Amino acid sequence: MTVARHAVVLSLLAAGLVGCGAKPTHQGKTAAEWQEALRDASPKARQEAAVALGELGPAARAAVADLAAKDAAVRVTAAYALAQVGPDAKAAVPALEAMTRAKDGRESSAARHAIGKLKGE
Repeated sequence: MTVARHAVVLSLLAAGLVGCGAKPTHQGKTAAEWQEALRDASPKARQEAAVALGELGPAARAAVADLAAKDAAVRVTAAYALAQVGPDAKAAVPALEAMTRAKDGRESSAARHAIGKLKGE
């Protein structure tokens, strides 16, 4: 097969994959499944879910609105996850702005970092 034919075949395969409707996953779970894990009783499981949502990036933007958590470690991880999503998660800026006033320096620092990434700075 010539290089040109290879390029055509790869283009057709890519076009088929784009339209196949498959949901992006991280470690075999979809954004919705990781979002559900944010409600787990275990802080470690919630933190893992926040990291996974960040790894999913824009595919997780619907879920990142729910990254408010009960414990500081998960909130910090959630802020960094939002930073990884980037400008697609701009809806979270008001919650992050409130988080900048936290007494915990790790929280306020993570929130400021995320706001900068969400605003494209």
